[in-house]
Amino acid sequence: MDILDRLFGVITDPARTLQEVSREKPTGWSFAVFSGTSIIALWLTSLTPGEAGPFVPQSQTGFILAGLISSLLFLMIFTGLLNLVARIFKGTGSYWGIFSALAFSHFPRIFLPIGQLVGVALGEAGNVLSGLVSFAISLWVTVLSVIALRESQGFSTGKAILTWVLAFVVLALVIVLPIIFLAGLPVFENPGLFTP
Repeated sequence: MDILDRLFGVITDPARTLQEVSREKPTGWSFAVFSGTSIIALWLTSLTPGEAGPFVPQSQTGFILAGLISSLLFLMIFTGLLNLVARIFKGTGSYWGIFSALAFSHFPRIFLPIGQLVGVALGEAGNVLSGLVSFAISLWVTVLSVIALRESQGFSTGKAILTWVLAFVVLALVIVLPIIFLAGLPVFENPGLFTP
């Protein structure tokens, strides 16, 4: 199965295609597919500065590059977390198998410009329709990501969803707990600080 067959298969036969991708582990193509779709999404975000932040007009390229690097790092870290949680449920997949399948599951983001074009062409009504198209594509990618995990690990759909939920809970705890701890430090060091 060549790259075009894989990309077409993600749309027409996702379960079989993502299973094959997780087995073959085409990491080079996986990085390319994820990077390409991320650049498209980041470029579209940079066209609406209110969403992207005030620094975009000064450096659209910097925004896209920083976003791409952080997206790739997040995918790699989260893949490792999914792989660890999957081991608890006796998953049979590998890190690069999950990574490859997840990267290919983001391919539908290539259709994001269609929503943007609809928004531009139809004005106010188009903005609503554009938002619905973007939401539908995001939902599509989410479903494909669950399928990617399921097929790469030999899981049931329920077990794949549970693995995703637990991985997100662990990630939230890893991020949120240090923030809560650091925010509480001034209180512990000087308890009278917040006394009326």
